Amino acid sequence: ETTGRLQASLSQARRVNGVVKQQHIGMLATLRPADPRRPTAAERAAFWEQAQTALDRLQDRLTPGQRAVLVAKLYERVPLPEGGNPVTDRK
Repeated sequence: ETTGRLQASLSQARRVNGVVKQQHIGMLATLRPADPRRPTAAERAAFWEQAQTALDRLQDRLTPGQRAVLVAKLYERVPLPEGGNPVTDRK
C-alpha cells in the first residue's frame, strides 16, 4: 500500500536450493480512492469486480478453500459496499 493505493496480488513461496523464492501468480485488484481514509462504495465495488474477475481467471490454480481464504482476507481490508458478502453476492 502506497499513498492511499491498495494493490492486492497473489504470490507463492517456494524453496529453491534452500532459499525461499517468491513467484508472482497474478494481480487481483487495485483500489485508488480519492480519499484514502474513506473509499467510496463505487470504489470498493470496482475493487471487488476486479478481484472476483481475477480469482475466476485463477480458478485452475486455487482450490475452493484457498479462494475462500483469499476472499476473507481481502474483505478484511476492503469491505463490500453496504455490508455485502463477497461470497454470496457474486454475480
